Amino acid sequence: MKKLMLLMLLAFSSVSYGQKIKDYLPSLICTFLAGSSDGLRDASMYRMDGYGKFWNGKNSWSNKYKNNDMRQGPAYFGSTSFLAFTTDGPHLSNMVTHQFNGMAVAFMPSDENKKFGHVVLKVLAYNAVRQAGHSLVYGLIFKPKYPGDNPLPY
Repeated sequence: MKKLMLLMLLAFSSVSYGQKIKDYLPSLICTFLAGSSDGLRDASMYRMDGYGKFWNGKNSWSNKYKNNDMRQGPAYFGSTSFLAFTTDGPHLSNMVTHQFNGMAVAFMPSDENKKFGHVVLKVLAYNAVRQAGHSLVYGLIFKPKYPGDNPLPY
């Protein structure tokens, strides 16, 4: 976690001359929430067996189908396509991740500094913030149940 914080601090030094961190705050918050939602999706796939069928990603995919049977067709109109996010946790959290990613782009302040090094540092900053959100949910809130189940360094 210390390495992640150091990377974030280093990357935030990339903020343009006339801009302040507060200009980036709405975009960074959305990026953090997108990472958190992605961590929830990963947790639902690998660590949420006891949280009910909606969140158990190993078999919640069958919620899209009538009587949980793919051969019987969709459970309701749109359940296998544009309304799939209403059928299970992994699809819901994936949709939320995409929405927050879009909002992060929309809230990002304009920046006239297009130098390659500056762009790379900004990408690192946003990736660090996103990973902090993911790590909080996947690595700390939904801790692994079994030894060796945690690929994160804490």
